[in-house]
Amino acid sequence: MSYKSVVNKVEYLGFLDALRGWAIIGVILVHSSNGLKTFGLTEFTHPFAYSGQRGVPLFFVVSAFTIFYNLYKYSNFLSINNIKSFYLRRFFRIYPLFGLFLLIGVITKLIEFNEFNIVNIILTSTFMDVWDFGNFQHYVPGGWSISTEMYFYLLAPLFFKYIRNFKTAFVVFWVVQITCGYLGKYLGTNYGNAYMYKFYSVFTQYFVFFMGIFAYFIWSKYLLVFEKISKTYINILLYLSFLTLLIFAHLGMHIISYVCFFGVFILIASQSTSLLISGSVIQFIGKISYSCYFWHFVVINLLNKLMPNSFWYLSVVILFILTFIISYFSYRFIEKPGIAFGRRFITRHIK
Repeated sequence: MSYKSVVNKVEYLGFLDALRGWAIIGVILVHSSNGLKTFGLTEFTHPFAYSGQRGVPLFFVVSAFTIFYNLYKYSNFLSINNIKSFYLRRFFRIYPLFGLFLLIGVITKLIEFNEFNIVNIILTSTFMDVWDFGNFQHYVPGGWSISTEMYFYLLAPLFFKYIRNFKTAFVVFWVVQITCGYLGKYLGTNYGNAYMYKFYSVFTQYFVFFMGIFAYFIWSKYLLVFEKISKTYINILLYLSFLTLLIFAHLGMHIISYVCFFGVFILIASQSTSLLISGSVIQFIGKISYSCYFWHFVVINLLNKLMPNSFWYLSVVILFILTFIISYFSYRFIEKPGIAFGRRFITRHIK
């Protein structure tokens, strides 16, 4: 069965959208804590808002889980045409909105700073900006995470071929984490910005995807076992999971702790009936999360100009409301048409 026919028939897993929803809420919170020109963010609240930066690793875990879930729905993914279809679907899913913000970034820098750097434009447009050791974000705010994810997509067929069970995924997770961790630290210290490498480098983030692959294999192997567990117990575990994340935030836990926890979190969420996961609101936020990721930067800049030195909590509420509204229309009129065009293109040109 072909890739293009299977992905249209894959069962919808609402918990994945819910997790994307919580991930983008975290991302918006962290950027509100360090991007909004406000007052009132207390020392007690700040660690919780700042820990929202772990929303990006949660996106990565969910992304890898989703990709493997889709790929395992048919038996011949590694054929040339299916791989082509996979890459084209990813391109048309990602690039319409990314390209729009690249254009906005180029125009903005040209107007405000009289800057037009063709090399940086090429690096950003081809997702190679993450290899610029001195500066990872040339024109697209938050573009480093999109570039990192594109490099996962690039190698996904290779991972699919050789990682066939949770044991292999677990081993690869730690091998990549240790290897890339040391490599990233070395490159950041000797050839670039050590701080930026610590948080934004492909080398320090790439291992996260393998936790998503590991979680997928655990989920698929023991799904029948998970389904027999009482939903009451599952929901209690879910609430305890959110409490654990708050504790992690207050303690400032390392990214590895978060990533390992996300592997467990996704398994719990897969069986939860709580509105925190199964609710239509959080799943809707997850659906528009890609648009939210870009547009919340615009809203932050807008609020800084219109409401400087305002109360942080008020600004955050407005930030979320405006971001969700704009992102809904962005999802409907930019993302969905891009996806639909990609499907038509694949149907016409990939046999």
